[in-house]
Amino acid sequence: MTTLLLSVLFLSLVFIPSAFANVLGNSNFEQPLGDGTQNNWANNTSTVTNTFAKLGRWNSSQMPAGFAAPKASSYALFAQAYWVPGTYESTFTFQTYGNVKSGDYVTFSAYAQSDIKASDTGGRLKIEFEDATGTKIGTPTESGKITAGTAAPGTWTPFSITRIAPEGAVKAVFVLDCNGIADAGLTPSYGNIVFDETNAEVNPAKLSVTASKRNVAPGDAVGINARYTNASGNTLTGVEMRIKIPHGFDYAAKSIRVNGQKASYREGSLIIPVGTIPAGADYTTSFVMLVTSGIALGKEYSMEFSIVSTSNLSEQATLKFFTQGDPVFEQGTIIGKVFNDLNQNTVQDKGEEGIPWVRLYTEEGIGIVTDENGLYHIPGVTPGRHVVKIDGHSLPDGTKFISEEAYLVKTTPGIMNKANFAVLLPPSEIPESFKKDLTVMVTQGVDVSRPTLDVQITPDVVKLGVGVLEKEPVFTFDNNYGKFIKKWTVEVRDEMGQPVWTGYGVGQPPSEVTWSGLTESGLLIKPGIYSYQLKVRDPKNREDWTALKFFEVMTKTDPKASPNYHPEIPPIGDFNLFKDGKQSIPLVAKPVVRVQGKTQPKNKIKINDTPVNVDSENGMFQKEFFVEPGEYDVAISATTPEGETTSFNKKIKVKDSTFFMVALGEEQLGLNEASGAMEAAESDVYRDGFREDG
Repeated sequence: MTTLLLSVLFLSLVFIPSAFANVLGNSNFEQPLGDGTQNNWANNTSTVTNTFAKLGRWNSSQMPAGFAAPKASSYALFAQAYWVPGTYESTFTFQTYGNVKSGDYVTFSAYAQSDIKASDTGGRLKIEFEDATGTKIGTPTESGKITAGTAAPGTWTPFSITRIAPEGAVKAVFVLDCNGIADAGLTPSYGNIVFDETNAEVNPAKLSVTASKRNVAPGDAVGINARYTNASGNTLTGVEMRIKIPHGFDYAAKSIRVNGQKASYREGSLIIPVGTIPAGADYTTSFVMLVTSGIALGKEYSMEFSIVSTSNLSEQATLKFFTQGDPVFEQGTIIGKVFNDLNQNTVQDKGEEGIPWVRLYTEEGIGIVTDENGLYHIPGVTPGRHVVKIDGHSLPDGTKFISEEAYLVKTTPGIMNKANFAVLLPPSEIPESFKKDLTVMVTQGVDVSRPTLDVQITPDVVKLGVGVLEKEPVFTFDNNYGKFIKKWTVEVRDEMGQPVWTGYGVGQPPSEVTWSGLTESGLLIKPGIYSYQLKVRDPKNREDWTALKFFEVMTKTDPKASPNYHPEIPPIGDFNLFKDGKQSIPLVAKPVVRVQGKTQPKNKIKINDTPVNVDSENGMFQKEFFVEPGEYDVAISATTPEGETTSFNKKIKVKDSTFFMVALGEEQLGLNEASGAMEAAESDVYRDGFREDG
């Protein structure tokens, strides 16, 4: 009495090309069955009720006598079936793939051995298709039978089948089938089948494409490279690379290569014969694409790639290119300035300074901010008519426009256009004698600021003396939405994430907090690595956190306690539990107050008691704060290194966020000779709006 033993083996990546991955990505059979792998190794089905079958896992020492050793894996997947006289069928689903479509090229291959009698029906590979309801479509595609006559024990014999997915197919089913007819009157019998390198693929020519650049201009030469792999166990014949080249692009025929060798080609749009691709082989096709003057600037083009023979061997790949002109010769530039026109003659005379951080917009939604000298520029402008409009909210209340608030600029290719804005700022409320230490401009912001929340400890290496700290650490806070904060806390934790000390307060965090170094238990902090974090909460208990930061405590006698030492955070402990920052307090569309000005570079600036960075070269500073609509008081102070302070207070009326629109309009007038009346002969108006104050 013989034994029917069906074994299926995956290949180790060490012994076979990585191309043999299978549609569901299985690599081997090292894991036991029943591990939840999607739709693999479905239960056996049988047409005879008294047929017995099971599925299991054996190692190489359990292989039947006379059979060749497994080709790669340490384990063999086996199916054991037993039948009585009569017809039998034992079916095992190898894999299912539920993302096929009509026209897909589907392959199924394996190596096999068997000692089933040659006269028996034996085993087979099968490909079946199902529609969206799970109903089978058409007749399954089967390999030749697998018996001792076609795959004798001791030698691995390849078997393969292919099929084109029919109309309506959405699912491919790859089946290992064992069926046959036992001689009537014989006792129950068994047999053996073993499979290896079993591989199922849909569109097996795996394709990836790259380009040397994606933003192109007329005259560019772009390198194109396509790499494809035969991921099936079959040899692909009559293979072609087909490339659909968009209008306005061309190729250099002498540059076409397949695996580095010159290749033939034919038109339509570009077809490159590849020939035969053995199982697991890698191929590359490359050529130089030329960008001609026939392209339209500012447009996106797509180049499509596929590998075909008599059917689609690959999924389609696409490269997208965006065309752009040379900014110097084919596009325009708008330059200009915003200045304080003291004598109101629309010309910037000596002593009339540019106004920094003024926002302007174009009708295309482009926003520009003037630099510290009041200058701006807009490069790469499409030829045609454009409007540049100044945003009055970025200027102080009481500002007078000497020139127009908006300019209509006609740009032509390669030409630089100018649009200057002359305004008269309201008189400064700071006495002349103090202006050398402080000049300030307070305006409403432009609603594009981001919330700021930060904390910093100084020093980050805290040194211990005898029962005291050499210097008490100071926590410095920075935030720009204190009006929305109800409560704040700063937490210090040890390496295990346990709280050591917590400082807290109500309302906006102060500019700084000094810590004595005492823990919650009243004891002086011990040497080690510690983390700290600032958390704030709004009236509705929504919280924001800063990211976790660290400092180190050590004794003054520690050899590491040098002036230039900074702590290194060890990759241990429980710091990761609290490491991430958090932002849940909603500030979208909240209005912003902007404070900008100039002081002596060595002075220190505070705005509403919050320290603000001062440029060390020109002394300029700026800060924006989220506020509620209504009146808002701003207090600015400038402190010299000697401790002398100049203060300025300003009340500003803050408007809610509204809609800001820039309209482009031009009207040309002509003479109607029939009646002598003047009327519009041509009108061309274009409008484009975007969210901003206005």
